Amino acid sequence: ITGPDGLPITYQYDREGRLARQQDRNQRVLDMVYNFNDQLVRRRELSSGEEETYTYREDGQLISSANNEVRYDYDYNEDGLLTAKYLSRMDGLTKQAKDTAPRPVLRYEYDAEGQTVARTDAGGTRVEYAHDPVGRVIAIRQGEKDLAQYTYAAGNRIASMLYGNGVQTAYEYTPEGQVSRLHTRAADGTVLLDNRYAYDRSGNTIGCYGKEDRAEYRYDALDRLVEARYAGYGTEQLAYDAAGNRVSRNWNGQRTSHT
Repeated sequence: ITGPDGLPITYQYDREGRLARQQDRNQRVLDMVYNFNDQLVRRRELSSGEEETYTYREDGQLISSANNEVRYDYDYNEDGLLTAKYLSRMDGLTKQAKDTAPRPVLRYEYDAEGQTVARTDAGGTRVEYAHDPVGRVIAIRQGEKDLAQYTYAAGNRIASMLYGNGVQTAYEYTPEGQVSRLHTRAADGTVLLDNRYAYDRSGNTIGCYGKEDRAEYRYDALDRLVEARYAGYGTEQLAYDAAGNRVSRNWNGQRTSHT
């Protein structure tokens, strides 16, 4: 990828099609190594030597991640759900943990259905989740305080969100289930956002019309975005090759090419 400044970002892939090396505009190079299950096990920045490593259980779940400064360890219950995340400080020279005991930074609790019912952070703040009979989150609480409440429309689509500060967002949908209107107002009734959306026959968004902002989108015969016009901001144009890869982006006359 070549940006408007003429400086490239390059990507290299291994035989399995996995990203193996990335070099940014500042010549910063990242190398990636994977295991036999295609999971990332090491990411290293060549010039600084900074490194991140990842280890996994046999079932593929992440059990630890570490860099030069900290390590995170993860615990799961018998159903494979994350129950705790621990933090240890690392010695950058020995690559060993400095702490004699890892410090828990997150804990999770679940009900018999596997739904998250509580989360506790490192500071002891506990947040609880309430669900309706079909498992949808209907309220998030911290002690006696409601942080958020949710209602739902047909098709399990969210209908409204009410936050603890009184801000409320309501959603309207087309018969096909796409958002047709997004309306947000403050506790005093002030309208913060009122956007309406339009779609073509393929379901692509072709317009977003709000109180102050307006955007319109155009697609090619393969439903690829080729142009976006933002009122007051400018126009973005995209081009693709025969294989469908994006080869260029033009933003108000500034061109970025991809190879």
